[in-house]
Amino acid sequence: AAPPCFWLPRHRETRARAKHPYPSAPARPHAPARLGFRREKRVSTDLLDGSSSSAAQPETQTEPWLAVNPEDPDHLVAGWQEARHADGAARALGVAVSTDGGRSWTESLVPGLTLADGAGSWARASDPWPAVGPDGVLYSNSLLVSGFIPGPNAIAVSVSRDGGVSWEPPVEITRDNLDFNDKNSMIV
Repeated sequence: AAPPCFWLPRHRETRARAKHPYPSAPARPHAPARLGFRREKRVSTDLLDGSSSSAAQPETQTEPWLAVNPEDPDHLVAGWQEARHADGAARALGVAVSTDGGRSWTESLVPGLTLADGAGSWARASDPWPAVGPDGVLYSNSLLVSGFIPGPNAIAVSVSRDGGVSWEPPVEITRDNLDFNDKNSMIV
């Protein structure tokens, strides 16, 4: 069986539907409604080894977020939680980049965040918030947690200056042991 995935609409179809929300011809009887989604446009699949002894749920991608380059609508960046824990946050954060309007994607984990991505020191990550700056630089805002919620946590930002091919080490914007910095966001 195919691994579970989440799907996003192709942006050209979404734009076209926004201009003409109601088709001029009536739908065929018994025809499924067209929502502008194409199942062949896979955005994510399990990026972590599911054999871990972690309590995380394998093959789960949650809290998806999509950003579009304001200067190039074919340049997209998506972020999500990879291998979500039932009690909050995930083993890592995934990121996917498309430069052809969503026809193809390059996927990876945001490096340097969690133990699961092999380069980070935090147990879990959450609240992925990708963004594209006006200069085309990609940003990924993350909530990092120790594994106990509430507990030690931080907000970090990772930057990619090469369109998502590589990511600089994350920079912690804030760290807290008492207040839980949930629902982070970012505007660039």
